Amino acid sequence: MKKANSNLKNSFEEDFLENEISDDLFSKYFNRVLDVFEHQLSEDEAIHKLSSFEKHNLENEAKFIELFKKLFSLNDGRIVLKFELKSIEPRMLFNIIADLDYQDRISFCESIINHFDSQSFLYKDISAEKILMFVRLATRELYFPVFYLKKYPAMIMGNFDLSFPIFILNSNDYNLYKKIARECDLFLRE
Repeated sequence: MKKANSNLKNSFEEDFLENEISDDLFSKYFNRVLDVFEHQLSEDEAIHKLSSFEKHNLENEAKFIELFKKLFSLNDGRIVLKFELKSIEPRMLFNIIADLDYQDRISFCESIINHFDSQSFLYKDISAEKILMFVRLATRELYFPVFYLKKYPAMIMGNFDLSFPIFILNSNDYNLYKKIARECDLFLRE
């Protein structure tokens, strides 16, 4: 049984390395949406509840920061970040940097210069502070990295409107992530 679990975990990690969001991921793994709302908003609800970027994204950013602090600790710091640097045009890169806070600008530039593997664009052995800088990139919709949590395998993909797809290897881990999300006033919704 341990070998089967190991093979499944290896397959999950390979999918993280190779895939973007695809139908294949949705059919292979347990998935939900990490969100500030318990359910998918109707068009009318979205108009009223997503009135402005500042009101929605920036006011809820702290919840995602707190969540990722807990996930970092839960996974013993074993988080891999996938960030497709080659797909960013220079003009877009300047826009990202301009929209970050001063300390995040420094951290982002250091990350680009020092820590990206030129072949795979994976950021390994990432510090909690760097993780949080990349979380802010996602919550501010500047760019959407993919986070792979290794100890309790899960993939979290940044997305618009703070609705981040999450893929989880098994139901026990789902229950764990659901509990932690609730502690941060977030939901894993269908």
